[in-house]
Amino acid sequence: MADKIKVPEGYSCVRIINSGGFGTVVELIEKATETHYAGKMVQCLTQKDIERFDREVGRLQRFSHSRIIKLKEVVAMDNTKVMVMELGGKSLAEIVKDLTERKELMARVACF
Repeated sequence: MADKIKVPEGYSCVRIINSGGFGTVVELIEKATETHYAGKMVQCLTQKDIERFDREVGRLQRFSHSRIIKLKEVVAMDNTKVMVMELGGKSLAEIVKDLTERKELMARVACF
């Protein structure tokens, strides 16, 4: 299924990471360097979609911190815009789940 997803030129799709209300995130590999990236693919069918996408890109461009994923480039393909970003080790959902489990474990230990 990942091989059927249209991705920016120079990249190939490894797998779908997640999908939500504002796009699909895929793992990309840059063919020239074999470097792995995350690509947030957003269908921009309306002006509102384009404005929302541009705001998100603007936020990523304004911040620079070791714990914030860095934006590599933005690519437009037909009605789809793609944010090519560093690939993090875990998804936000996995991080939240890990933190929740740790808090529950700490609460149990504190009770005994």
